[in-house]
Amino acid sequence: MRKRKRVKPTLKEKALAESFVRNNGDLVKVEKEMIKDEGIMTKAIMPEILMRPTTQSEISKILDETGLSERSLAGKMHDVLTSEKRGHKEENELKAIRMAFELHGSFAPIKVEVSESPYDKLSILQLQEAVRKLLESFGTKKGS
Repeated sequence: MRKRKRVKPTLKEKALAESFVRNNGDLVKVEKEMIKDEGIMTKAIMPEILMRPTTQSEISKILDETGLSERSLAGKMHDVLTSEKRGHKEENELKAIRMAFELHGSFAPIKVEVSESPYDKLSILQLQEAVRKLLESFGTKKGS
């Protein structure tokens, strides 16, 4: 089995990844820094560059080099969750760990599936008739 060759990030991708990690994922700060210092990026293309696999792998690589690998984060999360103490400090630690996992790209985007309601296909008149019949059925129950 052949190993897939790792594609190196471009200068823009590398600069954006470094700025993204340095600014803790705050895109407003990243935007100001990239436009002021580098002059190479606009607000419109930043999300596109951040979504590229090469940029995401560069962010993950930078985090690994700083000691924030996914393995170390998982260990820290285990320690916080299994400790006897519960308080604000532990909540803040969990938020920080979650942010680091998000920077790694560990969480998949949330997908929401909306099922179609049978009432979506009815006209206004049909809905009004269904509501009227339902209200009438409440008035004809025994014991009322």
